[in-house]
Amino acid sequence: MSESYAEKQAHKAERFRELAGRVRREATTTHARAESMADVIPFGQPILVGHHSERSDRNFRNRIDKTFRKSFELSDKAEHYEKRAENIENPYAISSDDPEAVKKLKAKVEKLEKFREVIRGKTNEEIWKDRGSPQSLAGWDFKRMHLESIGRRLRDAKKRIDEVQKTQSIPASAQVINGITIAIDQSDNRVKLSFPSIPPPEVRTKLKSYGFHWSPMNRTWQRQISNAAIYYAEEVAKGSGQATTPIVQTTSGIEERIL
Repeated sequence: MSESYAEKQAHKAERFRELAGRVRREATTTHARAESMADVIPFGQPILVGHHSERSDRNFRNRIDKTFRKSFELSDKAEHYEKRAENIENPYAISSDDPEAVKKLKAKVEKLEKFREVIRGKTNEEIWKDRGSPQSLAGWDFKRMHLESIGRRLRDAKKRIDEVQKTQSIPASAQVINGITIAIDQSDNRVKLSFPSIPPPEVRTKLKSYGFHWSPMNRTWQRQISNAAIYYAEEVAKGSGQATTPIVQTTSGIEERIL
């Protein structure tokens, strides 16, 4: 039985929290190791320029610096994963991955439009009193500020509705270019690239620059579906230089290789 969207999100948040915890522990261990290394050098001890120990001392201090930097990088990475988990668990956020994203966004638009009408029906003084703002802000045009804010949020929500609808209209399919499979997986809202072997560093760098990331769970390089994602995926595949495998369209909308 396939997971519901809510179950997928819960499991995804859990994975990010587990990953954050693992990286946080590694950051703590790395920082402790750097401090232990630094304790070897007497407080205030300078590098003895010209002494036979100068070179090894400089190298050791560089290793200490790199170890501290590594611990800071790991801490930043752990914080990134924690924020990813928090964003997934945010009840007010509407993810493009949500099958009901358009429905929820339309409900948001309706709510904002009703709120805008309420604001239009109030005077600036009434809005100022409702906010409980201090006397020093009595001259501010709160009505205009509210209406401008609501207008921006409405435009953003309507733009997202258009983007999600366009994404959902892209049919599920797959093609193989130079031995690399490019799949449009609507159930996961991802464009996925499967390589026959680990791609070289320059290809991985290009994938990352195009917004793709490696998914250990799916064993693919992927990003959310969009026409840009499909274009970049094809660009990467066309530059790989491997043999192309013919494909055919199946009744399910997914293309298969002709073996």
